[in-house]
Amino acid sequence: MPLQFFKPTKTNSGAASSWRFFSKDGSFLVQIIKQTGWNDEYKTGSFKDGEKMSIKLSLTEAGSVINSIRSKSEFSTVHKTKDRTLSLKFSPYIDKESKAYKGFGLSASAGENKYFRIGFTPADLCLLEQFIGFGMNHCFSAIYAEDKKYYLDMQKSADSNQTRTATKVKAKNNDDADDGNLGQVESDPSGISSEDF
Repeated sequence: MPLQFFKPTKTNSGAASSWRFFSKDGSFLVQIIKQTGWNDEYKTGSFKDGEKMSIKLSLTEAGSVINSIRSKSEFSTVHKTKDRTLSLKFSPYIDKESKAYKGFGLSASAGENKYFRIGFTPADLCLLEQFIGFGMNHCFSAIYAEDKKYYLDMQKSADSNQTRTATKVKAKNNDDADDGNLGQVESDPSGISSEDF
């Protein structure tokens, strides 16, 4: 269930952004795609086959995005691989003339000459913060369920080992008791036991 933002412009300089989370590994995937067309009649943009980039954020990085929104401060991160370097910056946008807070801008790069940018209004940021929090809850639930399963399996294994040990001890005691009875009968030189009377 992704959260999507579409920000087209008449000059085809807009972009769209998609956010989704993966509870199994506790991560968030951020995708940005460039605008490819504009319909002047309907005032809508097209993003089909647009250049795009993806960057995966950890839970800590996702938390930094929330903190950035709440404190109106910048958050940036860099992910390096053997093939390329991905960078992302999430920072507040202040109008140069009025000095008023207008929202946030997300800029990213995926190597040389591959730059992406999209803006978020205060209303967008409310949705984004709620979505990240929602995703975190699912990630934490998945982590808790995995930990619970691990400890239950460990407990079952421990209980099974205790049962096997107790069974072996009981069997050994029974064998010892049988050996003791046989020894008493065989030790009677007359070969007669009390049961014969």
